[in-house]
Amino acid sequence: MENKLNIDELIEKYQIGELFGDDLIWFENELKTNKDLVNEFNLHQMIDKAIIQEDIFIFRERLENIHKIMILEKSRPIKNIIHNFKLLYFAGAAIILLIIGCFFYFYNNNKIYTNEELFSMYYEPYLTIAGVRSEINDHSYKIYSDAIHKYSQKDYQNAIKLFSRLVEKNNNNTASHLYLGISYMETQKFNKAIESFQYIIEQNDLLYIQQAEWYLALCYLSLNMNEKALLQFEEISKRNNCYKNKVDEILKKYKTVR
Repeated sequence: MENKLNIDELIEKYQIGELFGDDLIWFENELKTNKDLVNEFNLHQMIDKAIIQEDIFIFRERLENIHKIMILEKSRPIKNIIHNFKLLYFAGAAIILLIIGCFFYFYNNNKIYTNEELFSMYYEPYLTIAGVRSEINDHSYKIYSDAIHKYSQKDYQNAIKLFSRLVEKNNNNTASHLYLGISYMETQKFNKAIESFQYIIEQNDLLYIQQAEWYLALCYLSLNMNEKALLQFEEISKRNNCYKNKVDEILKKYKTVR
């Protein structure tokens, strides 16, 4: 590990959210036991704060210099004085905005999100589609239609009953497995939802596999199964998955194994 990255690089990557996988796990564990690493990390934090404080000091110094110039130029025409006040105003405003920007950048890149926060930020139920897959025959169509209606109305308990009947009749009905899994998520039955999504992935169903991988990762996240969640998110990020952009955002925020 230490041969791959030096300590400064590790700390910098950790602070900006670019430390993942085994490197992240190792670094977090070292922070718990390695006093030298903790001291070095605290030093980096102090330096970051000092940079912001230095910006404030420079701002004050510039204001004082401008104020001295104003005093020396009191004898000049009033237009020049007004012009200098405008310069003072705009210079001060620009520096304040710079300091505020630095603060928010530092705060946002060092905020540690909980699993619950990440889940609520990115989870939303899958929208129903108008079409029906070929595995839905005429006999099952009425049940499927009723199940989709219950799902659309957010009546997830009854949707679970109907989708369960469909997969019992035809286990290859991957569309029903997907909606069943999400209905389980909506009723906080995440372990049941995992079974539905894993089935779709095992079948390698090209129409629904990307959705199944995404919701499976969110289930792991909600259940605090952090290693599985992280591995699942990293797998999605490697591929051209339709959820890749969201996953990359999560990985930047997912700084620590909770």
